[in-house]
Amino acid sequence: MRLKGEMLMVAAVVTVLLVIGGVEVNPGPQNSGNMNWEDVEVIRKVVKEVVEELCPFEQLKRMIQEHVKEHARTRRWIEENTNEVKGKMESSERERLLPVGSYENLIYETPVESEEDLLARDMAAAHVGGPGIDDRVYENMIHAADCPRIVSRAGWGAKRPWIVEYMVIPVEYVVIAHTVTQPCNSASTCADIMVNIQTHHMNLSWGDIGYSFVVGGDGNVYEGRGWHKVGAHTKGFNKKGLGIALIGEFSDEIPSRIQLDALKNLLKCGVELGELSEDFKLLGHRQLIATKSPGLALYQEIQTWPEWVEEL
Repeated sequence: MRLKGEMLMVAAVVTVLLVIGGVEVNPGPQNSGNMNWEDVEVIRKVVKEVVEELCPFEQLKRMIQEHVKEHARTRRWIEENTNEVKGKMESSERERLLPVGSYENLIYETPVESEEDLLARDMAAAHVGGPGIDDRVYENMIHAADCPRIVSRAGWGAKRPWIVEYMVIPVEYVVIAHTVTQPCNSASTCADIMVNIQTHHMNLSWGDIGYSFVVGGDGNVYEGRGWHKVGAHTKGFNKKGLGIALIGEFSDEIPSRIQLDALKNLLKCGVELGELSEDFKLLGHRQLIATKSPGLALYQEIQTWPEWVEEL
């Protein structure tokens, strides 16, 4: 942008000088009294030297070539993946298929729900006023399912994921973790923490935020990967369970009542929507991998909940 602005400035200066001087460009003979082609050539050389001083021609050429190559790579990637998906869909004939694998290694299984059902579930998991969602439809679905307020990815400013994978629902497990960050008590603060977590996870090449949902201290639930999508939270359980993290560090103190109630309501919502099995098993992160998550205080709290299991 800076280079473009400087080049426009040069062009504007040359134009102003021509206008002030009352010069009219005319390809006629030198004795016509107007600017001839020799004068134009002199100005052209001066402008060229100024532009090349701002950005040498070879550098500009390399920039353009790199842009063209990147554009070509992007087009090839889109064409290859589009053809792969199209081929698999055509081979399925009349079956409705649910993608379970990643874009790089697509695997398909017969779905347990129709596309209309999946759309309805996404609508229920999105925040009121989300793109393409009628507020009244959303409110009716959430009220019927007794769901907490769920802030959509767009609502907290999520980046687009690199990979989206789907899992067969309902899932059997829920893994509880904590974020080991500062707590948050307002939507804006919680949203900032969500952005930081997603950035960190994507820097680890996870393709997106690892958690399915994150519960804030403001009582809101923040959509991570969301319903029926494979997470990146617990090895061995990413494709058969939800990973739910609570914002904060809970080794010594349990989360606030509003935060715990939001978590309980989210679990109840998942069951009513058919995303969680009615007899799902609740686990602490520390039960599955070498970690202190979700913190001793929170872990002791969920051990008192009826869904918690000591052993698988």
